Amino acid sequence: MAAPTIRGSSSGTDTTGASVTATLPTHVTDDILVVVYHYSSDVGTWSTPSGWSVGPTEVGTALFYKVAVSASETDPVSTRAGNNRAGWITYAIQSADTTPAVDSATSDEAAVTTADPASASVTDGPKDILSIVFYSLYDGRRSASSDPTSYGVEDEIFSTGGGAAGVAGGSWSREITSVSSEDPGTFTITASSDVDTITFLIAAAASSTQTVTGVLFTRPPSFIAGQVNLTLLGVLFNRPPSFITGVVTPGNVTLSGVLFARPPSFIAGQVNMSFQGVVFNRPPSFIFGQVNLLIVAGDVFARPPTFIAGQVNL
Repeated sequence: MAAPTIRGSSSGTDTTGASVTATLPTHVTDDILVVVYHYSSDVGTWSTPSGWSVGPTEVGTALFYKVAVSASETDPVSTRAGNNRAGWITYAIQSADTTPAVDSATSDEAAVTTADPASASVTDGPKDILSIVFYSLYDGRRSASSDPTSYGVEDEIFSTGGGAAGVAGGSWSREITSVSSEDPGTFTITASSDVDTITFLIAAAASSTQTVTGVLFTRPPSFIAGQVNLTLLGVLFNRPPSFITGVVTPGNVTLSGVLFARPPSFIAGQVNMSFQGVVFNRPPSFIFGQVNLLIVAGDVFARPPTFIAGQVNL
């Protein structure tokens, strides 16, 4: 499992009307889409774009998110009170959990030159996550002059202009492995300003590892996509396995990247199978044996595996 990554991001401003349309970056089905709206006054609220879920909010700043169901999602539209200047930032995030728990935290600080985004906890952590820190400064003349600890340069920066009546903002992101919380650290501002921040965490799509021991197959597993690593220990064959692709080493047999033209039949032995990123178009069928599903998530079955006998530990 690895942290989600950014497929694309975008930002922009609106200085004319109450309705603001944010432009989505390139995305595909199952990407997590995120939009954050920033308002030039530290008052008021944003309406929820149609089809989006409400995430964390601060007065004048709001985050919304959704799972893309196509590669051509409609750009989100939100409204604000009055015609004050506004800015927005959008992200498309790939390889993320598509049933996301919204892990986030917000901060609201007045007249500071060093801002301290709030730390956020990871639901059911530790997990591999992508952390995005959004900020808005309630003065169009201001900007961030340093980055939070361990974060690189800003992904997005915007400014509406308009002097003290404007708004400026931006965002940073960071991929993090196996954490239960994230504290972004502080960043500095070019001059004193009120500042809102949102720390937003999204977890990785889960991977899977399966261990199968003492198994006989009545038919071979068939794979649409993915990689299969098999290690066979102390195995006797009553007929040889037939491989479309793969490598067989005598003795302790190691099969890698294998598709079966027909199932191997084992008299005795142990089979350890690791399935990574695998999608089945039909389930493997076992005559006997024990199947320990150590970590199962992210695999998609066209139909569930059927066990004649055995034990399944989830």
